[in-house]
Amino acid sequence: MAVREIYGFHRRESVKTFICGLGRLDFKHIYALRCFKFWNSVYISSNVVLRTVLSCVVNSQDFNQLCYLYGVSEF
Repeated sequence: MAVREIYGFHRRESVKTFICGLGRLDFKHIYALRCFKFWNSVYISSNVVLRTVLSCVVNSQDFNQLCYLYGVSEF
């Protein structure tokens, strides 16, 4: 909504292409990036409990689909 107000877009116009053209990520991609950064920090952690939780998450179907969607294969 902020982009619409600042740049004068109407409600029926999509701002996704405009945001992408600015070199910015949309919310969906920002969220995925933050998730990967969080799980990466858990992956390199020395805490055994966190690493055990990570192993459960890595085996989940949702996480595997997210990795496939964004081409992540390090986990």
